[in-house]
Amino acid sequence: MSTSTMPEVAAARRGLGRSFWRLWLAALISGAGDGVRMGALPLVAASISRQPLAVAAVWFAGGLPFIVVGPLTGVLTDRWHDKRRVMARCDIAAGVVVGLFACLIALGTADVALLVGLNFVLGSVETLRVGASVTIVPELVTEDQLDRANSRVQSAQMLTIDVLGPPAGALLMALPAGVPFLLDSASFAGSAILVSGVVVSAMVGAAVRAPATTPPAPPDTPTPGGRRAIVREMKDGLKWLWAHRLLRRLCVVAGLSGMAVMVVMSIAVLYALEILHVGRDTYAVLLGLVATGGVTGALAAPIVSKRIGRQATLRVAFALGPPAFIAAALTSDAAVAALAMGGVGVAVGAVNVVTVSQRQSLVPADLRGRVNASYRLVAVGLTPVGAVVGGLLSQLWGLRAPFFAGAVIFAVCLLACLLPARPPAREPDCQELS
Repeated sequence: MSTSTMPEVAAARRGLGRSFWRLWLAALISGAGDGVRMGALPLVAASISRQPLAVAAVWFAGGLPFIVVGPLTGVLTDRWHDKRRVMARCDIAAGVVVGLFACLIALGTADVALLVGLNFVLGSVETLRVGASVTIVPELVTEDQLDRANSRVQSAQMLTIDVLGPPAGALLMALPAGVPFLLDSASFAGSAILVSGVVVSAMVGAAVRAPATTPPAPPDTPTPGGRRAIVREMKDGLKWLWAHRLLRRLCVVAGLSGMAVMVVMSIAVLYALEILHVGRDTYAVLLGLVATGGVTGALAAPIVSKRIGRQATLRVAFALGPPAFIAAALTSDAAVAALAMGGVGVAVGAVNVVTVSQRQSLVPADLRGRVNASYRLVAVGLTPVGAVVGGLLSQLWGLRAPFFAGAVIFAVCLLACLLPARPPAREPDCQELS
């Protein structure tokens, strides 16, 4: 290792390191743009159609790629060793797509089908970028810093995507059409620049986690075998995950919790307008208040986990959900609904941090992309199911019904976490499973 990198190595041992903070800043900037888009998109959908199933279809399209595209991008994540380059190119592609969409909005040609298509394309790009970002964190910080690092990333994303971005996006709808989406496109460009700057200094993080004699990762080269090899590698990741009892359980409860949240979020804009009887500006503020709970949960997770352990933290988090969902279902008061759903946000924020750190700690480096894709196939793949369920329940029994469904799903997650967590006698071997 050159002497010029020694100060950075020492700094990384003391803290999270400059490479990590560049990654964090990229997440903050791109998250701000995503938050603006997520705040504007439901209002655009609701302005086109007040049918719950039509609005829910937009959310469904955003989660569908984790089922149909995610397994492939998981293989690519493991094959392409330069994760920073992968993330930067994903940011550029997403920025171009959103920029084109902003132009179509400005021309007044948007319809529900266009919104569905946008969310599907962006979701497909996200499967690759998220896979790369999750696998790169263990290369930048030491293992005992994973909870802290993931807490910082998750809280930054929640602060921008859920707290500040959506209210800003909703308010920006008063400006000329397409402005919120142009801002999102610009945020992707800024993120790409920051991620590209991580290339050199990221090697310091890798040096902290491994001896200096560790050979550098091989260049990105295609793996022989074509389509059959890709399918085999997909199966390897899924089999490894399924053979690991603890991760298998975490995968299921994370998927169910995401599904519960999406059951509600898919019709949240209609719930706010028709049950709480609030206007667009108040709806924007409510989104920010609710998401503040998620930031709180993400920031508190490493502290609570250090004191009582990760499994106990999950139990506490899931215990918060059912009463919060029920309170939101029974009220017509905006303040009570915001407080109740803020409790759900606390639970989700803590669950996200704990489950990501656990996964990063247990999965071997050369399998992280595929196992992470398999994990998200279930954990994120259930969110579009939640969107459909939310739309159907609202159509059949009214806009309060999805909140009762969310309470039941969180109760199931709590029961699953109360079961004893028995790690496998030994780590699954991907070669054996093949």
